[in-house]
Amino acid sequence: MIKTENIEKHFDDASKDYDKYKYYNNSVKSSFSVRQELILNYIEKNVSKSSRILDCGCGTGEVLLSIAKKGYVIDGFDISNNMVDISQSKIQKHNIQGVHIWKDNICEFETKQKYDVIIVMGVFQYLTKSLQQQAYQQIKKALKSNGLLIISYGNSIFGLFTFNKHTVEFFKDYIFPLHTWSDTKEVLESNISSLLTYSSKGRKKGKKSETAHGYLPLYLTNPFTIKDELQSYGFKQQSLKFFHFHALPPLIKDRLKFPKEFDINSFAMEQKYTESWLGYFMAYQFLTFSRKVK
Repeated sequence: MIKTENIEKHFDDASKDYDKYKYYNNSVKSSFSVRQELILNYIEKNVSKSSRILDCGCGTGEVLLSIAKKGYVIDGFDISNNMVDISQSKIQKHNIQGVHIWKDNICEFETKQKYDVIIVMGVFQYLTKSLQQQAYQQIKKALKSNGLLIISYGNSIFGLFTFNKHTVEFFKDYIFPLHTWSDTKEVLESNISSLLTYSSKGRKKGKKSETAHGYLPLYLTNPFTIKDELQSYGFKQQSLKFFHFHALPPLIKDRLKFPKEFDINSFAMEQKYTESWLGYFMAYQFLTFSRKVK
């Protein structure tokens, strides 16, 4: 039995106001909307209308619905019953035919048919590395040869830009293991922490509908090494795009004379720097577009 009950419960609880906070309650467009546009633009340019698409972790169905409205055949599943119900109601409301939505777990799902495109949004950052491995394996089974795989990840390099506990975690995960030290890991961690004013502070915590931070453990991915990771599972990366930019380290926002400028300037980066080197450090999330090669 795959132990993901905590993830299921979180998104069941978050489902009621999820769209309100993630898509429709921002004076500046949300990172979720930016992500949706990046995916839709890529699909329209690279995927034929005869293709069949699967959205693994479809949530409230916003991405799924936007693709279906463009005339693509798309199915979806989610780990949360409540999310599935919301997605199904949207499809019914818009009278879109041929869409199958069901409850399932990305680590153990099976389909009777293979898909031309598989989309996985906002899922992998909540899976341990062992669960990610299982997810890759199931995805590979469901994807046709040369099929397109689109996945979003949390960016582990972003920790260097936050100057908080995530910066300390970056050193602990990537830098300390490079060498053997006489000092213990705890001492090294303490010394790094002493250089930061907010070494024990993480990202802001909000309601479950606003964020999963503080409610679920996060498992972030290195955008510099994701190409090799994908290749090890039989996928060849074709493109990488960054989103969810931060114009300055997040903790500075409330110290600005005009905090709203933080949101305005961050959003201004979304389209301009989606493929820039700045994204490796200033964007919290990124997308990979890959093809199944074996």
